[in-house]
Amino acid sequence: MFVSYPAVFLKDIESNTYTILFPDLPGCISCGDGVKNAIYMASDALGTFLFDDYSKLEDFPKSSLLEEIDIKDSIDEGEEEYFSLEGSFKSYVGLDITDYVKKHENRTVKKNVTIPSYLNEMGISSKINFSKLLTEALEREFDID
Repeated sequence: MFVSYPAVFLKDIESNTYTILFPDLPGCISCGDGVKNAIYMASDALGTFLFDDYSKLEDFPKSSLLEEIDIKDSIDEGEEEYFSLEGSFKSYVGLDITDYVKKHENRTVKKNVTIPSYLNEMGISSKINFSKLLTEALEREFDID
């Protein structure tokens, strides 16, 4: 599932670093050294921020349109001396949240399940990997590729 949100990249006056803010996601903040690293860090911050909503099958916050975002609104009063509007920019940041979760949260957990004994015996005879079968069934259930 691909998601994207507008982000503001505030250029530090004294260095080549950026502070990244997501106006639609309060508290989703990151930073990066240079544009390339800042874009990477923004994508990672987005995945980290949305991880819980994804895992709990909750709706994601609504995304604004990029043209609705004003860079000046992202700079709090008194912070003007730290950021340069000239080097700052706004951009959509997106990622495939399903791929992000698979890549970053791949630990396994032990679950006890109860099945009829005849299915257990048939599965053992057929050398079924019960964990793999349950994982695949859950991925189908939640429409995860």
